[in-house]
Amino acid sequence: MIKKIVRNPSVVYLLTRYITYAIQFFNSIFIAVLLGPSYLAVWGVILLVLQYFAQINFGIPHSLNAIMSVNKAHSNYLKIVFNNSLILVSALCVVVLFLSASIFFFDVNLWDKYNFSEYLPEVVLVALLTYFNQIFSNLFRVFNRLFEVAVNQSLFPITMLFCLFVWKGDSLITYLLYANILSCSLSLLLFVVRCPINLNFQFNVSIIREILLRGFFLFLYNSSFYLIMMSSRSIISAFFSPVEFGYFTFAFTVASAIMLMLEAINFLVYPKILNKFGNSSREESSKTINSIREIYIVSSYSLIFIAIFLFPAFVNFFPQYADSIQTFRLISLTLALYTSCFGYSSLLISKGKERILGLFAFLTLLINVGLSLLLITVFNTSFSTAILSTSLAYLIYLVILNYHGQKELNPEITFYDSLKFGFPYSIFIPYSLFFIMAIFSFITYLYLIPLFLFLVLNMKSIYRIIKTGMSLLTNPNFFKF
Repeated sequence: MIKKIVRNPSVVYLLTRYITYAIQFFNSIFIAVLLGPSYLAVWGVILLVLQYFAQINFGIPHSLNAIMSVNKAHSNYLKIVFNNSLILVSALCVVVLFLSASIFFFDVNLWDKYNFSEYLPEVVLVALLTYFNQIFSNLFRVFNRLFEVAVNQSLFPITMLFCLFVWKGDSLITYLLYANILSCSLSLLLFVVRCPINLNFQFNVSIIREILLRGFFLFLYNSSFYLIMMSSRSIISAFFSPVEFGYFTFAFTVASAIMLMLEAINFLVYPKILNKFGNSSREESSKTINSIREIYIVSSYSLIFIAIFLFPAFVNFFPQYADSIQTFRLISLTLALYTSCFGYSSLLISKGKERILGLFAFLTLLINVGLSLLLITVFNTSFSTAILSTSLAYLIYLVILNYHGQKELNPEITFYDSLKFGFPYSIFIPYSLFFIMAIFSFITYLYLIPLFLFLVLNMKSIYRIIKTGMSLLTNPNFFKF
């Protein structure tokens, strides 16, 4: 069995990812300790801006991923699509450089209380390199070339680790950015050298039009969806003090680290399920989505509920962030709603329904921004409870997405049945208890009640998750298609 595990490329990839995530998690904790709440807020703003850059990609990597996943068998077509994607990304970099130079030249003050302008050149360079690494990562994972992808995802956390032993304060922030630039550069070099297709100039107007047209609504969907949480972080950074945003950043970093445990599997399975949905009957698609949603969603809620219970003990080691406990709980529960969207977005993309997804996500973004401003400016909520607007926005998005996703598989389904199916009682009841307890800051040991209830109600699903985990370990073709 050990030989099967060692020879399984997917397992090797997952192991490297989890080792990297462990390093990344400890890096985040050490950074928080070395910087303190005020400087951590500055680092949080830099990461936020980098995420904005990563999302503002006009849907090129998303379109490329969707096209390649469904058309993997057509190698010549894929080569033309990818080379034209490189042309589009190069044009995007020129636009970003021009806009960034304008901001720098006209001395526009962005996040002035965080001194962000000092770091703008390095941030822009990281963003440009990231654009190219995004599309190369998509290419390599479609071809199941996971070593290069793992290197790309691991280099920055490893180089960060070296920085933590040498620098602190604002110097640490600067050298973390240098480490990011070095990591992105080495990753891009590796991608180019070991690229599975020939890289050459193949300008094709029809292909570029296809990438952009399909990519626009994928861009609208992905950017709007990720901007929901990002807009909340931006608003909190604007309306609260750097120290309070530092607390929020710490809570968000730890909560996001927990979700990374499932992100590696999501990264592997996404092209597979796109291919499966795009080339399967309605009945087969229904069976596939029910299976993967059960495994992914129950796994994610298990991790989140356990983390909510354990976080107060964890934060005892970092007393300067004691005020982040309630924030962590509410952020974690908000991210749990995000995981409940898993599967149906992939289904709609495989069916060419990017337009609907994009409109749903954009509407949810507008709702989130409006609610965030309302809670903060009118109801004067604290930084801990300001995230409630995002919780409600994600819930609205989840309800709409589940209904349309299930409608794609079963046109006769009612709205009420889609609610029961998308958010079953086995999850809804313990989740509601966790949420109420988090808002009113219940004593920690009382969180054992909804946690125990969740485990009891989902025993069969947890058993199936264990069986699937064993299959993943021993079957080298588990993620191949």
